[in-house]
Amino acid sequence: MGQSVVTVSSGTADLVEEAPLLCAVLGEDLQNYLFECLPSDEDGFERNGFEHCVDIKGLPGHKYMEGYFHAMPGRHEQTVPSVHPRWGCPLDRRPAPLQLSAFCAAFRQVNAEMLCSLQRTVERISKRRGLAPVMQRQACFADLSVQIHWGDEVPTQQAAWHVDAPNSFLHLALGLQGRRALLAQRRKVPRVPGQPRSEVGTETLWQEPGAAYLSTPCCFPHAVHYPQTTWEQRIVAVQCRLLLTDDELFAVDNREALDTDPHATLAQAIFRHLSQAHLQIPSLAEVEAHHRRMDESDFRTRASIHADGLQVQ
Repeated sequence: MGQSVVTVSSGTADLVEEAPLLCAVLGEDLQNYLFECLPSDEDGFERNGFEHCVDIKGLPGHKYMEGYFHAMPGRHEQTVPSVHPRWGCPLDRRPAPLQLSAFCAAFRQVNAEMLCSLQRTVERISKRRGLAPVMQRQACFADLSVQIHWGDEVPTQQAAWHVDAPNSFLHLALGLQGRRALLAQRRKVPRVPGQPRSEVGTETLWQEPGAAYLSTPCCFPHAVHYPQTTWEQRIVAVQCRLLLTDDELFAVDNREALDTDPHATLAQAIFRHLSQAHLQIPSLAEVEAHHRRMDESDFRTRASIHADGLQVQ
């Protein structure tokens, strides 16, 4: 769905003062389809390369695992070079489970009109720098982080406030199981003396199972509150971001950098565009159709490799 645009006059053009956040809901059948492609136990996640993470050292009873994958079109049998989101070192991302890759492909397709229009907008800013090359190579929603939380509560007062890296200029979040609360400061407001910084203009957006949102969390402070939960009721979320290169993520030349200043040209263009957009979620049938095409592509690739081997012999 779209949303109202909060603007203020800057003398030449109105600034969009509130970062957009578009909400939608996965169909229950699609939610289960995506959840079931993941391991069912902690050992299974570890065998699939998930890492144990600690965001809040004062809460040892809260458990958190994260796995990193890619969903680049046409490369679902290959690793792709990227950057580790926590350590900043090189990371060869493995392909995501086909169900998740198929979802990302279907999501890009059902939102093609919005994405193509946004691409034209950022190309008018610069065709060779910024977000344009990222969109041209279809790297939107191709950087996947799968997050698993369980154990003790992360209360609002201890939530880890942060601002994302530039790969969250287009950030799609999916809730596959459990509920969590996004704490967000999408608009700057005056601070009352003595008021904790974490409470200034903070909105609490509960994410129920199946919830999805598209936003720009590289442009505003946010945190997440996690209720206490068991492993069986663990909180499972998928963060789908821009798959950036090392140079794009850590640009030394300011002309190449993705400027995350919410009042800068790129952010304002994205804010305006998303604030007028309508977020579409693919159906299970549409995702399964992409899954079948990926399976068929894999089969043809394996058959070609086998045939080449026979010819060599």
